[in-house]
Amino acid sequence: MSQRHKGPRKQIASLLDPWVRAVMVALAERHTLSVSQYIADLLATHVGRPDLVRDLQQPTIPYIDELRVNVHKDRNVGPRVPIPVYELVAAAAASRAISMSQYVAEVCAAHVDGRELPIHQQEVPLLTTA
Repeated sequence: MSQRHKGPRKQIASLLDPWVRAVMVALAERHTLSVSQYIADLLATHVGRPDLVRDLQQPTIPYIDELRVNVHKDRNVGPRVPIPVYELVAAAAASRAISMSQYVAEVCAAHVDGRELPIHQQEVPLLTTA
C-alpha cells in the first residue's frame, strides 16, 4: 500500500550524543517509526506546529527504564522536516546563536532527559573607559 505524500521537506543533518541517539532510535521503534520521522515530528511539536506532525501522536517524556537501548558509535541523524518547521528551527537556532544541527541535538537531548532546553546567552563584551 502506498503512503501519503509528506510534502516538501528539508533535511537537517545533526550529530547526537551516542546515548541520546540510541534512546531516540528505541523511542522511534516503540512508536513503529523511523528515527528520522520521530525527530521530525518531535521538532514540529517543539517549534509549535503540531499541525505538521505526521505520525507521532503523543510525544511524551520517555520512560528510559522500559527501553532496550543499544548504544553504538553512530551519532548521525538527518530528519527531513516540513519547510515551515525547517524555517522555525532556523529562526530558533539563530536566536540562540547556535547552528541548526546543534539545536536539533539539544532538542533531542532535552527530550531524552525530560527537561526544557537550556537558555543560551550570547556573551556581550563589557566596554570600559581607561
